[in-house]
Amino acid sequence: MKIKLLALLLCLALVLSCFAGCTQDTPDDGTATGDTTSQGSEKPQDEPDPVPAPKEDRLPQVSGDQIRMYYDDCLAVSELGDGAVEITDQKPVSKKVGTDTADDAVVYYDETGKTLIAVGIGTAKVTIGGTAYQLSVEAAPISLFMITGHSIGAGQAGNAAQSILCNAGQAYSSHGTKLSPREPEGLGIGYGSQKKPDGIDAFTTLGAGTQGEGSGIAYKWNELTGEKVWILNTAVGGSCLPQWTPGQTYFVSAVKVFQYAQEVLAGEIKAGHYRLKDMAIIYHSAANFGYNNNYGTYTQNELKAWYDAMWNGFKQRLAKDMDGDGKKEELSALGFVPIWTVSSVTEYKHDKPANYYMGSSKEYPDMFMASLITKEWINSGGFPDINYTTVKDPVVKPTATSQLFADGTHLTQVVYNAQGMDIALNLYNHLREVEQNVTVTFEKGVVSTPVKELTLRVGESVSLVPLVSPITVDDLTYTVSDNLSISYPMVITAKAAGTGTLTVSQRGKVITTLAVTIR
Repeated sequence: MKIKLLALLLCLALVLSCFAGCTQDTPDDGTATGDTTSQGSEKPQDEPDPVPAPKEDRLPQVSGDQIRMYYDDCLAVSELGDGAVEITDQKPVSKKVGTDTADDAVVYYDETGKTLIAVGIGTAKVTIGGTAYQLSVEAAPISLFMITGHSIGAGQAGNAAQSILCNAGQAYSSHGTKLSPREPEGLGIGYGSQKKPDGIDAFTTLGAGTQGEGSGIAYKWNELTGEKVWILNTAVGGSCLPQWTPGQTYFVSAVKVFQYAQEVLAGEIKAGHYRLKDMAIIYHSAANFGYNNNYGTYTQNELKAWYDAMWNGFKQRLAKDMDGDGKKEELSALGFVPIWTVSSVTEYKHDKPANYYMGSSKEYPDMFMASLITKEWINSGGFPDINYTTVKDPVVKPTATSQLFADGTHLTQVVYNAQGMDIALNLYNHLREVEQNVTVTFEKGVVSTPVKELTLRVGESVSLVPLVSPITVDDLTYTVSDNLSISYPMVITAKAAGTGTLTVSQRGKVITTLAVTIR
């Protein structure tokens, strides 16, 4: 049976001249790798194991003579039996995208791969070697995530052949390096095949994977949730925070890419093929690059304005009615992956107080810290075991700090893979509100100086950084006694002599207090 291909063609009227992998990207960190002291001095935080939340059914499933699949699921016929394959009584209830015409079929048999592929929603009868199965295909849950920020977000120095091979039909990608005005198929629009939904490129042998952390995010997200996931990557090597605010080149480009993907996915949702779960952005934060420092040195209030502008801009422009019910779906979260986790240069830690405060404070419930794992590997020398299959080329577990980096700055693909999985875990814990035990300690400013108590003179101020574990906590409240004042992003000022306190609470429960002596 030959399935009629969807012919949805959209024009990309957008010049993306410097997407992921810019060859002129100057190193983010001038230090050499292999030096655990210079690379980072912060102590790793213990992360509690996540408590699994209820997730979607893991499909496809075979129970007796019943087969359940999600749209675009693939099922090897060898799992069902041997012999000739016959498909009858196909009753699709989903539509061809953009029409009121029913899909041609519910399931397709790929003779080359000897695989059943769900190509419509509905029911069918599948007979294999004389054994009959009743098959049903359901709309697939799917989330749409976009990676933004600088070269590490773009996966510079990564290797697509060493990215993680996700299960067929479970994870899709549109990577910045593919995008250009003349190649709308780079976004996957209108150039599909019978083996995958039109409009989506796969993190499978069909799509050959992409360099960077995207395959790790997709692989782990699918493992944790049972959902499909589409990863967009619009990160740009050498970019910094102001360039990701409304009206600036990289922000505008990223919005266009996300909107095109939304248009494709909305068409699939309205046709009945998918159900939208979450939309989120992972931002690789770098407020102040020395080699791209056209904006000067920012104050913390300026950083607040930049981050607020970026997030509010994305939320406003990317709110869209995805399922035709008249209500706009919005972005769920903005996750920070700071460059200062792999840098000893104080300049690159400039936005550290803002990242930690905005990521943990109740004032910014949509923001959270998406990954600090590279800091932990640098300091501890540990690295997770490799328990996945790569697209083509093998990877080797790093055994020394120097092996985390490909060129002294950017990560090797095996590290991108692991960081991507950590981002997915933290994104899952954040979005699904997984309950975990919370601890908070403090440091001064951007350097790693632990603070257990404070002594200040009247009128003196100090900038504190709350180190929160787990890093995904986003609902903390910071308050001070009457003889202290607190301003963004946790600048504590002494007002009157005596003993004061800084209190951290979560939903009315005190997590910790910091004693302040004022002279």
